[in-house]
This record gives sequence, structure tokens and C-alpha cells, in this order.
Amino acid sequence: MTVLTRRTAVVTGGALGIGALVAQELARQGWAVALQHDAADKPAADAAVAAIERLGGIATAIQADLSRDGEAALLMSEAGLRLGAVSLLAHMASLVIDDTVQCADRGIWDRLTATHVRAPLLLARHLAAQLPSGQDGTIVLHVDQRPESLAPHFLSYGLAQAGAAALVRALAAGLAPRIRVNGLGPARPLPASAAAPIAGHDAGVEICRTLRFILETPCLSGQILALDGREEMGWPLLSPMAETGWIRQADYPAGQGLQQTVPD
Repeated sequence: MTVLTRRTAVVTGGALGIGALVAQELARQGWAVALQHDAADKPAADAAVAAIERLGGIATAIQADLSRDGEAALLMSEAGLRLGAVSLLAHMASLVIDDTVQCADRGIWDRLTATHVRAPLLLARHLAAQLPSGQDGTIVLHVDQRPESLAPHFLSYGLAQAGAAALVRALAAGLAPRIRVNGLGPARPLPASAAAPIAGHDAGVEICRTLRFILETPCLSGQILALDGREEMGWPLLSPMAETGWIRQADYPAGQGLQQTVPD
């Protein structure tokens, strides 16, 4: 009797924004998808699962706080129990907090490094441990497209993203040849709703197209693809970006930075 192995993917931050977009694209490509979400995003995660099911796909939502020790292992284990052994990890969860040299503190640093460096490292380790013999795996990490051009008003975030960029290359080397690891760097976050209109070019279409390219190119590993029209070559003027509502001029007093959590 022939046993069919289902292709299973875990998408962190899969309830909203880029994460929901990636989850839907994977479902279109025939993947069963486990969407990780925080407690506050459960309604959005349920809606994302329903959207995938309307497309004829298979999806489940799993609540996990990836800033806590042990939750990465629980997420991967639960996804495997519900949908089958996981062979694809798309770490799309992201946290943005603006700070400067004057107001950076340990709490901000810990939250950002936990989201962008420690969590994907632990998830990758568990993916490798449970990957069935003879099966290849793929990891795609959401990495800011400017890790080498740090902005002074996003100090801790920039340092965490530099760590995430280094992690892509370290994991690609450490998990080769069975598991390929690449980074995906959109120019800026999508709106909280994946269905919301995006100003200018259709960033959603470009993200999905690039994801397909990564999955369909077996020789590609250890690379970060920046979808930003060469923006990564130099930090742009702040004023045009401030008009988007994404950032504002860093004119606040030391210690009074504006926090922004960007759901993916």
C-alpha cells in the first residue's frame, strides 16, 4: 500500500500581515499550514484558517509565545501531531520597537532578540530534529532588508536584525545539505490586514512570487532577498517614509521612544 506524506509548513506570525499572506500562498501550493499566533491574535488566526479552508487548503492555528523557553518545541511538536512531520518553517513573526542609544534598555533588547534571533534558532533546531529520514527541509526567515544600514532611531531592532541576517547564513551552513535556509526582506511591513490595499507596487504579489522562487530553487541557500528596489543600499530620507505612517522623525526626548508592534 502506498503511503502519501503530506507536506506540512509552520508559519509564525501567521494570523496577520506578511505571515497570513505567506500562509495563504503555501496553501495554494498544496502545503498544510500550521499558523502560530499570540493569545491576542486568536480571532485573526481563526479567520486566517477559515480563509485557507475556503481556498480548499488545510490549516490549523496554534497559540505559542515564542519569547518563552520551551514553546518553540511545543509548537513544532503540536504542528507535527495535527498535520504531519514539518518540512518547512516560515518565520514571519516580527516585533518593531524604536529606541536610541539614549533610551535603549534590557527589556527592549530581550524582546527583540527573542523574536528575531532566539526563536528562529530554536525552531530551526526542532525542525531538523523531527525531519523524516530521506526528506529535505526549507527555512525562510523574515529579515529586514537593511541589516547593514542601521538607523539610529531603531537601535535595538537594527542590532537584532543584523543577528537575524547572520543567523540565515549560520543555519544554512550548519543544516546543509538537507535543509536550505534563506531570508526574505520586504521593504516595509504590510498593513495588519493582508487584504488591505498597499500603496504603490503590490508588495503582496512580490512577496508571494519571491517565496515561490525560493521554494523552487534547490541551489539557493544562505541568501537574503531584499524586495525594496535597492533601498537596502542606503538608508532613505526619513521624511518620505514618515508620510506612510510607518515611522516618524526621531525627535522625541531620550527615554520616550514610540513603540510599534508590527504583526506579520
